[in-house]
Amino acid sequence: NSPDSLSRELIIETNKIHSTGQGDMLFNYITSDNAATSSTSSLQQDIFGRGVEINKGTFTITLYDQDGNEAGDININIDPTADNLKTVAKKISEASVNSISIKATITSDHKINLSANGGTFSFKSDTSNFLTASGFNSFFTGDSAVNIGVSNFIKENPSFIATHDSMLAGDNNKARAISGLSFNDLDGLGGVSINEFYSYFSGQIGADIQKVIAFRETKEHTVMQYRLKLDEIQGVSMDEEFINLMKFQKAFEANSRFITAVDEIIDRIINGMGVVGR
Repeated sequence: NSPDSLSRELIIETNKIHSTGQGDMLFNYITSDNAATSSTSSLQQDIFGRGVEINKGTFTITLYDQDGNEAGDININIDPTADNLKTVAKKISEASVNSISIKATITSDHKINLSANGGTFSFKSDTSNFLTASGFNSFFTGDSAVNIGVSNFIKENPSFIATHDSMLAGDNNKARAISGLSFNDLDGLGGVSINEFYSYFSGQIGADIQKVIAFRETKEHTVMQYRLKLDEIQGVSMDEEFINLMKFQKAFEANSRFITAVDEIIDRIINGMGVVGR
């Protein structure tokens, strides 16, 4: 359980929903956010490095004419054991509806760029996870708490935020699906929801903090006890020592006077007796 696990699942699950939605604007062009390690490597090798498994399935692109009217769909079949970035780009470029098509090219850093010929387009559905893995029409970028961010495509034009399934007025299905995502049980989080995982994670942080505080207080108390013991053994009170020094000095002075007095008495006795006393 870690912030990275929570962030990774939030990124993946949000992008799965967002990738097949539509914003207030249709696409003339779009480039995938995630770069592949190779254009010719099999799609079953996680070439995008996002931990999203590409399945055997289909993603659908809806084409629109220049007036914004829906012209039809093109379905791109994906077989991860046989397909790579180049074969997928080829399939997209070869598909068309009523003279409307999409040109798919691969960039130098192994991303796919799509541009419409004779109209616009949007993404409709995806049972292969290819759109999520490659980063098409994503809301989030990154794969951890350290590098999570919002797609530059959306930051440059928020009208591409996919809040609905279609261009019908009042359609907010995608926005509702993303909003409800926090309550869905997710396999990537051990079968619990984002809310439950966050609550557990927050509680764990609180418990860990209390342990650290208790440990620190125990250590501080132990150190204080050792310091008291050390002061008992090695500690010296300067006031007490000064008083003792004064006492010893006064005692020395008194003894000195006593010895002097006795010496004078003896001297007088001996000198007073004269020769006979010697």
